[in-house]
Amino acid sequence: MVLVYSAVAERVARSWLSGPILFVATGLVVGPLGLNVLRLEITANDLRVLAEAALAMVLFTDAARADLAVIRRGTYCFYSYNPQRSADEIDHVPAQIRYR
Repeated sequence: MVLVYSAVAERVARSWLSGPILFVATGLVVGPLGLNVLRLEITANDLRVLAEAALAMVLFTDAARADLAVIRRGTYCFYSYNPQRSADEIDHVPAQIRYR
């Protein structure tokens, strides 16, 4: 699947589709919900390892795309959260955001 995706990645980048959407769609088609070609016996621990690996990759790619100029400039966005507020107040009051 990765080799097929790499062959069409440029075309996909210009469309509304994304890589993750294509991989999920392929999994649905070849998995038990579709053609039932691919059957995997996965345990909870296997799923946890897979989820942690996916999270590590997402965090790495986000960090690689971070705007270093903003970080060097020292401009950070802080969201102040007040746990004393009721649910109604949180719904009707805009978030308090301040920049430094």
